[in-house]
Amino acid sequence: SFDFEWGIPAIGPGIIDWTFRKNLRRIKHGKGGRRQSDDMHVIVGETGVPFTGREADYARSLDRTLRAMEANDIDYTLWCYEANNNNADGDLWNGEDLSILSEDRGRGLQ
Repeated sequence: SFDFEWGIPAIGPGIIDWTFRKNLRRIKHGKGGRRQSDDMHVIVGETGVPFTGREADYARSLDRTLRAMEANDIDYTLWCYEANNNNADGDLWNGEDLSILSEDRGRGLQ
C-alpha cells in the first residue's frame, strides 16, 4: 500500500490498514479527507484482489480491502466471477486470477 498524501509506502499490517482507510476517505471526501457533506454516495465499480499465492494472504488482502470500503461507507462490486476459472489458468484472460469462485476449489473468505 502507498500513502498518497505523504508520498511514502505503508509498511506493517496496522499501517497498511490505516492507509487503505485514509486513501479511500480522501477519494470520497476530497483531498483533505474531511466531510463536505453526508449526502455523497460513492460506489466503486470493481474491487478485489488476486487469488494467487497462499490462501491466508489473499483472504487477508480481501478482508483489508472490504473493511476499508465499509469503514468509509463506500459501496462496491467485487471483481469478478469467471465460471471457467481454474488454478492452472486463472480467469483465462490477461493472466489474471481474480474470480471469487474456482472450478478447482472454493474461493473468497471461508
